[in-house]
Amino acid sequence: MPDRLPTFKPPWVGQRKRPRAPDTNRPSATARGYCSAGWKAARREVLLRDNYQCQAPGCGRIVTGRNAHVDHVVRKSELPSDDVSGLQTLCASCHSKKTRREMQGREAPQKWTLHPEWVRPAIIPVTLVCGPPASGKSTYVDMHKGPTDLVIDLDVIASCLAGTTLHAWGAKWIGPAVRKRNDIIGTLSKSEARRHARAWLVVAEPEAMQRQWWADRLGCDRIIVVEAPASQCEARIATDPERAMQSGRANQWWSNYTRRIGDERIVHRKCEKP
Repeated sequence: MPDRLPTFKPPWVGQRKRPRAPDTNRPSATARGYCSAGWKAARREVLLRDNYQCQAPGCGRIVTGRNAHVDHVVRKSELPSDDVSGLQTLCASCHSKKTRREMQGREAPQKWTLHPEWVRPAIIPVTLVCGPPASGKSTYVDMHKGPTDLVIDLDVIASCLAGTTLHAWGAKWIGPAVRKRNDIIGTLSKSEARRHARAWLVVAEPEAMQRQWWADRLGCDRIIVVEAPASQCEARIATDPERAMQSGRANQWWSNYTRRIGDERIVHRKCEKP
């Protein structure tokens, strides 16, 4: 008689995991800039800013070690910048879920993208209003919109979702706000849009080719660029605590700005671009 009863050992216990095949289509972490001194410094700054707490809605867990991930709120392929204002702390689980949603969004672009390829021409007139942060784009629209006009402004959408004032919403709300904005843009080609006399789309879009993209997709009849000086915009940002994350963005906008034939320019004094 055996000294002890035999125990059942599941067949998968003790088996070695199959090594994952390398993704040859994706550049290495070094090639993508995740091993540079600049990225490491930005990563430390973001973790300290977020108090090592996952910023995903509904999570909030404290992260340490390998579970502490720093994520680009907008995919790096969409917005290639390591500015800390566009980064957030995530736990490994939430980061994995977000990446999975983004991968699915490549097959269904309406889920998440700054430039939704699926949009159709609008059946109502559309005015595109562009310019650097704190240039007065929203103020311009408020002064010129009609009583039945539709205003599509990412700041307004994000602040409504976050339940904050116009510029106090955090970086974690960019994703939900962009998806909501894209849903609204999608209605411009449908019959329900006829209840509005005009739509106003507020975006930064410093490059002429980006503004042309919107003109081709939506059939914009007007493109207005508010050319407020970078120094003036940066001064406004510096005096507004809610805009702290936008510091330097106006200078960046002007460095990328190119003019386009047909744009209506609202020129302020002392504009940096000749």
